[in-house]
Amino acid sequence: MKDKIIFITKVLIASWLLSVGIKYTEKILVLAPTNINAISIVFAPCFAMVAFLGWKYLQDINNTEIKSNEKP
Repeated sequence: MKDKIIFITKVLIASWLLSVGIKYTEKILVLAPTNINAISIVFAPCFAMVAFLGWKYLQDINNTEIKSNEKP
């Protein structure tokens, strides 16, 4: 139960930091309202997640190969 509370707290803090970051960098980072910018912003989290999961998958494959090459 304690692990779930810690996880939820971390997610809430990360969400709060993201929202504060968006609020205060809005004036610094000005983007033109074009279709390319909108599509980039919408798909950026998806591509970031694909990159992260692909990286973890490749690490898992490398760890599995190392364990299978070890002799008991």
